[in-house]
Amino acid sequence: MIGNVFHLTFPMMVVCIQILALVLPVAVIFAPELHLRLHRGISLPKMRNRENRGIPYEQSNKYNMKKYKLFTFGGAGRSIAHALVNSNTFLYEEQGDILYHFNTDRYAVASSTLLKNKYFIGEPGLLPGPPGMEYIKKAFEDNKKVFEELTNDDLFYLLIGGFSGYTGGGLLIKVSELLSQKFKRFAIIGSVPFRFEGVAKLQKSYNVIDILKRTTDNIIILPYENLHNSLDSLTIPTAFTMADYYVIEAIHLILDLKSPIIDEQVSNILRNDDEISETIKKVKAIIN
Repeated sequence: MIGNVFHLTFPMMVVCIQILALVLPVAVIFAPELHLRLHRGISLPKMRNRENRGIPYEQSNKYNMKKYKLFTFGGAGRSIAHALVNSNTFLYEEQGDILYHFNTDRYAVASSTLLKNKYFIGEPGLLPGPPGMEYIKKAFEDNKKVFEELTNDDLFYLLIGGFSGYTGGGLLIKVSELLSQKFKRFAIIGSVPFRFEGVAKLQKSYNVIDILKRTTDNIIILPYENLHNSLDSLTIPTAFTMADYYVIEAIHLILDLKSPIIDEQVSNILRNDDEISETIKKVKAIIN
């Protein structure tokens, strides 16, 4: 009896293992995208062409964007880069030499199918490296040639990321130092997390901002808590989606893009913040 059961179950186990071997790599690659959909409330389009966007695209952006390069860093930067494409600020085929994304998470890079210019700068392996500024500094130094080549043009550089993330905060610091050494014009757009994300992340953001101020005064600081204080019934997924809109509106204002207002409430919160508005004016003066 036991032998018969073994003969039945063993082939089934082999089949199950073979199915897992086929499914697991796909699941691992797309897990970050699924996490993004569930926890950041972002609906990614199935098609990349203009007709399926639902938001008009201004052709004049194609000319304006030739004057800039946008670098996005880490998890928050990835989410914002996707939202830039979703909002029609960039179409996939028109990203060209404008929008770049850098991440130390291999699978986040692999699953970023909306982005043309994406760079994995972590160490080889299945998992992201250990969290910490030392790891990010090493990742930057190991890939410094890439950053050197991408910052040779006489353009305006906009660095985008979350101040509280190791990848975002660390690369904002290292790339801003590089641009400063090369006497390039640049500004930083960084987000300060919601209060519900924890005191540790808030403190890390303030530490990164203090370091960045040694390199430049052109820092647009976007506290996500402004949204939490101004918008009613803000759920966690909605909060992160609104946060992405918040950053995109700032990018539109800085670069004088003719892309439409994505969310009027978010746009008004941004425009009515005197400190943010003054910093944006200062940065625009440097561009022009």
